[in-house]
Amino acid sequence: MSYEGPIRLSAELQRILALPRRVLDFDSEEVASLAWNWSRQLLNDDGLREFDRIAALPQAERDAEFDRWARPKNHEHPGMNCPLLMSAEQAVALYEGYHCGGLFFSATVGAGKSLVAFLLSLIFGAARPVLMVPASLEQDTHDKFADYAKMWKAPRPMPTVVSYEVISNPSNALIFCDCAKCAGVKDEPAIPGGLRPTHLFADECDKLRNPEAAVTRRCWRHMAKHSDTVYCGMTATPWRKSIRNSAPQLIWALKWKAPVPIGYVDMQE
Repeated sequence: MSYEGPIRLSAELQRILALPRRVLDFDSEEVASLAWNWSRQLLNDDGLREFDRIAALPQAERDAEFDRWARPKNHEHPGMNCPLLMSAEQAVALYEGYHCGGLFFSATVGAGKSLVAFLLSLIFGAARPVLMVPASLEQDTHDKFADYAKMWKAPRPMPTVVSYEVISNPSNALIFCDCAKCAGVKDEPAIPGGLRPTHLFADECDKLRNPEAAVTRRCWRHMAKHSDTVYCGMTATPWRKSIRNSAPQLIWALKWKAPVPIGYVDMQE
């Protein structure tokens, strides 16, 4: 399937997105309806045919069939093997990301965070999306993206997947951008370099909890120099020890709306 640019919003999806943003109850009928509508709007032609076939079944058979689709081949966690019906967590993450213009989300293990990054790239119409992952998940993420594209509308371009370990390498100080502001020089480079993300996604974003780590400092510098970059961070292992662990990512995601001190000195105090 060929696809370019932001999705063309149907009247139903426009209605959903026009709803005033508010805190949603994961177990509510509203969220179940949101997940159903998101799924039907974001599936490609092949996925939609399969979705409608299953939706026409009696409820018990339908639930069993969706459950079968939503399980990976190893049956360890639901929601990871190209599901046709997104989970409540995924639906709420898309809702929050769209309405807030960014995302800082705590999701359970196996909630399908990579699908959220995949579909948010589509919804935002991201020109240069970049997804940061641990090195151990880099190939697995590429495999998942190929799997998702079989049933879901694929963003164009697909997110560039890069590991935290690569970003933190001393030789990659300008991996995000080498413009004059980032490089601290007077003139722009003749040939622009770096990933130059318009949308920066982070899977297992607890890897950025240490404000002194090289990878965190590089993300911080890029977001400070290019504050219009959309940031979406997701993790299944949130932290509680210090506001410094989460404040930077809240600021990157929510900008001035972040519920934490914005200034570095205020944050330290």
